[in-house]
Amino acid sequence: MERNCCLSYFNAFRAILIIALLPFAVSCTGEVSGEIGSGSSFPLLASVSDGDYYDSLTQTPTLSWAAAPTSASIDSYEIAIGSSAGASDVYTWTNVGAVTSTSVSGLGLSHGSSYYLSVRGVSNGEVSGTLSADGWTVDNVDPNPAAAADDGVNQPVLTQTNMITWTAGSDADSGIAHYEVSIGLTAGAADVVGWTPVGNVTSYQFTGMSFTSGTTYYVSVQAVDQAGNTSAVTDSDGFIAGEYCSDKAAWLTYNASGNAGTPADPFEICNAEQLADIGTGATELSSSYILMGDIDLAPYYAVPNPEFQIGDCQPAGCAGWNGANQFTGDFDGNGKTISNFSFVSPATIGSSFIASITGSSVVKDLTLATATVSGASNVGILTGSIMDGKVNNVDVDGSVTSAGGSSAGLVGSIFNASINQSSANVTLNASGQQVGGILGSGYHAAITNSTSSGSITNNSQMTGGIVGLAQHTTVSNSKSDMSVTNTNTRTGGIAGRTDHGRISNSYNTGTVSGFNQTGGVVGSHDYNSTVINSYNSGSVISTGSDVGGLIGNMYTTTYLTNSYSVGSVNSTGGSSANVGFLVGQNTGTVANSYYLSSAVCDSTGAGGACGTLGTSKATLSYFYSFSNAPMDEWDSTSSASTGTNYIWGFPGGALQELWFEEDPTFTVFFAGDGTEASPYLITSESDFNLINQNPRWMHNHFELTGNLDFTANPYNQVGGLEMPFLGHFDGGGFTISNINNVQASTDYVGAFGIVAPQADLDNLTVNNVTIEGRNYVGGIAAVLDGTNANSLHVGTGTVTGNGNFVGGVTGFLVKCSMSNFSSSATVSGVDYVGGALGFAEYCNTNNGFAKGNVSGVNDVGGIIGRNRSNLNRAYAQGNVTASGDRVGGFIGYNDSNVDGAYSSGSVVGVGFVGGFIGEINGTPNITNSFAAAPSVDGVNGVTEVGLLIGVDSGGATLTNMHYWSGATCDSTGAAGVCNAFGAAQPTLTNFYNPVKAPLSSWNFVWDWSTTVSFPKLIWEP
Repeated sequence: MERNCCLSYFNAFRAILIIALLPFAVSCTGEVSGEIGSGSSFPLLASVSDGDYYDSLTQTPTLSWAAAPTSASIDSYEIAIGSSAGASDVYTWTNVGAVTSTSVSGLGLSHGSSYYLSVRGVSNGEVSGTLSADGWTVDNVDPNPAAAADDGVNQPVLTQTNMITWTAGSDADSGIAHYEVSIGLTAGAADVVGWTPVGNVTSYQFTGMSFTSGTTYYVSVQAVDQAGNTSAVTDSDGFIAGEYCSDKAAWLTYNASGNAGTPADPFEICNAEQLADIGTGATELSSSYILMGDIDLAPYYAVPNPEFQIGDCQPAGCAGWNGANQFTGDFDGNGKTISNFSFVSPATIGSSFIASITGSSVVKDLTLATATVSGASNVGILTGSIMDGKVNNVDVDGSVTSAGGSSAGLVGSIFNASINQSSANVTLNASGQQVGGILGSGYHAAITNSTSSGSITNNSQMTGGIVGLAQHTTVSNSKSDMSVTNTNTRTGGIAGRTDHGRISNSYNTGTVSGFNQTGGVVGSHDYNSTVINSYNSGSVISTGSDVGGLIGNMYTTTYLTNSYSVGSVNSTGGSSANVGFLVGQNTGTVANSYYLSSAVCDSTGAGGACGTLGTSKATLSYFYSFSNAPMDEWDSTSSASTGTNYIWGFPGGALQELWFEEDPTFTVFFAGDGTEASPYLITSESDFNLINQNPRWMHNHFELTGNLDFTANPYNQVGGLEMPFLGHFDGGGFTISNINNVQASTDYVGAFGIVAPQADLDNLTVNNVTIEGRNYVGGIAAVLDGTNANSLHVGTGTVTGNGNFVGGVTGFLVKCSMSNFSSSATVSGVDYVGGALGFAEYCNTNNGFAKGNVSGVNDVGGIIGRNRSNLNRAYAQGNVTASGDRVGGFIGYNDSNVDGAYSSGSVVGVGFVGGFIGEINGTPNITNSFAAAPSVDGVNGVTEVGLLIGVDSGGATLTNMHYWSGATCDSTGAAGVCNAFGAAQPTLTNFYNPVKAPLSSWNFVWDWSTTVSFPKLIWEP
């Protein structure tokens, strides 16, 4: 760097002469301007430079100078070096000739000191003024090195490195000028790429390389300071050119990578030998794995055999409760492919890549290509059975043969698990019940954003293009292009049979051939099941009865809404065979559903007339437009005004496509990235409303950062028929207030609609709610199906169901873990109505209360209407009024264990009426509980009405059970005598006193707190 100083002085004589003859001026460039006499014969300097920093104690940097353009010709230059500008105490004035640069050696300089070059020119005996540079600082200490050089693990592209990163070095004297990077075959070497300056940066990527696959290369980094000193070298741990597994052929055991085998640090699988080593050992089956490269298993098979299967099924079957040899770990496919897996064993249960999965396992991001599996039952290319797990982004193709039931292209059977963003393209031949393209039998399952294609041939009932049996199971945002052929009953393009099943935003394009109960979407539509926003464009063929373009047979309490069929329907069952454009046999409810009247529909094989339930349209193009019914009730990807779900794409010249087929780009308006480590942060009402039922992020993690108030905003329910919520929502202990969600004729209504298997809902309070729906209605969630729920609370408000399954917190919960729940809302419905929970089965429910009044018809309770779950530490204080049977101040109808609970509200019903429980079924243990109802009233007599229990139908064990004998009890409507289950307490205040039974057996340290009235749970404010 060059800097110039000003003229210092002339020699004494020349200065006196110039002063006498002519004024002069000194410029900041060190030039003298003006004239001496006439002409320009005086030597002038323009610049001088000595650098900024140098690393030598004995030598200068390169010193340079230049004459001014107007200067007389200079014969020679004189230089000096000093410890200050113009001084010569380090190197005295010395004539160096006519050169304009030099370096001086043999000096004795000091680190950290600055030195200055001075120059003057000589021309014909005339000497110019002195021009001094701004000096350089001596720095002969190496900088601190860069640290943590990271070159990645492997680099599949052989012409480039990964982005190399390092932590900056430091230099206290001159500072870092730049970094140099090299690449070698050993740590510290530079034999592949020599030391290359890359600038003052902390990352760099080499391109234009020619690496050798499988070779490890090492990156080295060194810092260079302004004086040219070089730091010590920092080496990386090396990266492998090519795929990670390029040099791992020697790995033979599943744990050869040396990782921990945990979800955070899974064992790395590179080859077939490692895969075969997993086997059936207990440690292996409980470990987690990540696939690091594609594996082709074809070369390893002499004949098809099971050597690469993970786990196996016991003789009793593959279900999660059948014991040993089930996979309980995680398997991350890492976007890789396993090809040519084969397991051909016709007599074996669970012929699959993973025989059986249980224990909240996750299998994701895997392709199983050209697979062949054959077995007895519970057969699927991925797994025979899943209990309490998740499958995400798994694709399979190949052939499946099953001699038994619960078989499918992807998963044989599911209990309390989910499948998302997955596909099966298979040829499936089966001889058993419950057979599907993706899933054979689903019990409390969710299939979302998934596709099936290929063909299915079966000769037994319940066969579907996506799922054979959908029991308490959701199929949403999915499609089937399967050719389904079944010579037996209950055959559907999407589901063979639904039972409390939900199908939404899904469609079938494949041909469906069956016997009785055959439909383009569902064969047999049973018991509180729903089809909404779905269609069929495939042909439906039957040799029997109950045949429809959408549904073969609809039973009572089932629904078909906003759906259509444009496929042909042909049956040879005869004129009385119940064949329809939309539905064959119907006793359910059909609304806003359409069919193509110009499509072929033949009920006899000879032009027989078909049922015309629904509304007809003559042209196929009618169904292309979003503006036409029923599609105008759907959510379009092209119109923001239709909502925030963006599920259906409308090409305009063809039928609709689902969002993932069109794959539009959307902006996510949340902070965070939706992962467990960085959840989407909900900071406003508008943020919350964007969640809705959008299938793109129903599996993500969300966290509330503050209270929300919907007084001035509409409220968009999270999860529901369009798409269940399968992610994690943490309310953070905050409150959502003033929710108004009134959908009187719609099922699954709540602050959340359907919260599906393996989802989490925690730490949330809603207050001042007005929620109304038909069936399945809850203050927080309509349905908790296989959900982990904790600390869910409903304050004031009303929760109203015009049908069944209604609860202050949730209408229906199954296979759940739930603790710390409460509701103070007023709750009303028809059957299965509870102050907190409408219907609970197969759950563990603990630490809850309900304080609101409850009304309904049958199975009505102060805290739970119908209970099939263990319940501990809970109470109900609201009044319960019912016009039917099985009515209780605490539980209406119960067949499970209860411990440490009480009720204190009045109870009114017809029969099976109790101050605590209306009817007990089975042989549960009911312990340490009491009823302090002011009054209990029924009309069916002493055997059905009691201050504690109405009827014990199964022989329960009642231990330490009490009731207040001072209450009124009428069993006939005319002061009839009531029964006397339990022990009477004459004084109400006995139930306030921890010293007296039943409170003497309660824990008033950890569970309950003492008050001047009834006990409260310890966590209550």
